[in-house]
Amino acid sequence: MDGDHEDERGDLRWGSIPGLVRAAATAYADREAVVDGRTRISYAQLGERVERAAAACIAAGVEPGDRVAVWAPNSLDWIVSALGAVSAGAVLVPLNTRFKGAEAAYVLGRSRARLLFVTGTFLGTSYVASLRRAAAEGPGEGPLPGLPHLEQVVVLAEDAPESFRTWKDFLAGGDAVPAAVVRARADSVRTDAPSDIIFTSGTTGSPKGAVITHAQTLRCYAVWSELAGLREGDRYLIVNPFFHTFGYKAGVVACLMRGATMVPQPVFDVDTALANIAAERISVLHLPRLTRAQPPPVGTEVRVAGADGRVLGPGEAGEVQVRGHHVMLGYYEDAEETARALTADGWLRTGDVGVLDAAGNLRITDRIKDMFIVGGFNAYPAEIEQLLGLHPDIADVAVVGVPDPRLGEVGKAYAVRRPGATLTADDLIAWSRREMANYKVPREVEFVAELPRNAGGKVLKRELRSRG
Repeated sequence: MDGDHEDERGDLRWGSIPGLVRAAATAYADREAVVDGRTRISYAQLGERVERAAAACIAAGVEPGDRVAVWAPNSLDWIVSALGAVSAGAVLVPLNTRFKGAEAAYVLGRSRARLLFVTGTFLGTSYVASLRRAAAEGPGEGPLPGLPHLEQVVVLAEDAPESFRTWKDFLAGGDAVPAAVVRARADSVRTDAPSDIIFTSGTTGSPKGAVITHAQTLRCYAVWSELAGLREGDRYLIVNPFFHTFGYKAGVVACLMRGATMVPQPVFDVDTALANIAAERISVLHLPRLTRAQPPPVGTEVRVAGADGRVLGPGEAGEVQVRGHHVMLGYYEDAEETARALTADGWLRTGDVGVLDAAGNLRITDRIKDMFIVGGFNAYPAEIEQLLGLHPDIADVAVVGVPDPRLGEVGKAYAVRRPGATLTADDLIAWSRREMANYKVPREVEFVAELPRNAGGKVLKRELRSRG
């Protein structure tokens, strides 16, 4: 399959992700596809499992274009359920495993997902219980009344509460769907149709869903696979979460393209990773790293623009903007935010400040947006501030990123208590750990009488950062 990415139109011969799954099942039939604990399956077996999952999705009423969510850690079941849904024509909505129930419920509601695959208990947390707490009340008649569009929840386990379904029961529901119907549904998926919606928080404080097509996914990760040197027979330890593009696409999709073996690891732990590397003869492990320079992907344009939109010359600092086949179609059902992110002629405003030199090398110098990165996770102060503002003793709050020797950056909250409140920093941090994903939780809290603001009322984040 080498060289497929060279088609300048990005119209790859696989056509869609379902087409890629079927091609891989044929081309690499006897090769080991996935190793998950004691379970080992070949590419032919993976293809069969995906088709069975697709049949079950069709039997469950999933129609082309419906959104299907997966909220689970890296596992064989994640791979099969996600690819099965996409093969039934659905648009995949991966949910961050660090989410709390309310955060997951927001994305499920915003995407109007009809079907959810969810893990049982992970890291001591019952995801089903947390969803029930967050969406117990509402007008819906399905398993979670607070999410009226969510018709079915499938628990990727042997047991499930009443009104939910087990993975085994769900799969059995598709046994009556003819193979020809499943193949026809997969073949009907258009190259330019949305393949997934990746929700990421924004500076407005509400998560937004970036819509990506099958063609974009196939073209980008064919290129990525070659740049990464991924080859048939490689054994790939995938520790990057599947809910991230890096884990799903630079992991699962890339392996399907090249015939590499996937070894999913649900949580990064050095000892476990080293054990897997030795036991499974791992040849590929991709982790975030700092680097001085990387090539721009094929078909990508980069420019630096001023606040007025004027393209700046070498040595001038401005906003970094990119354009190419990999740029999202837009934010899901959010024309206003899409217009803010994309120019009329297709340039993505990254929010990063950078400088291009005469040779075309890009140096990032600052961020227009307030985002900071906690151990590889993008954290957005506006979203964290909204969550902290729900605490009954908080009158006002601002969050900034501060340096951390282990995680790179962590959140620090500057908070104003309500009159008479005796809330402590430890109290607020403990409350935050119950209400939000741990990478969002502020590691420090400093109480202040008031937040510094300019004449227009905007919080002076630079002043707060300078306080350390």
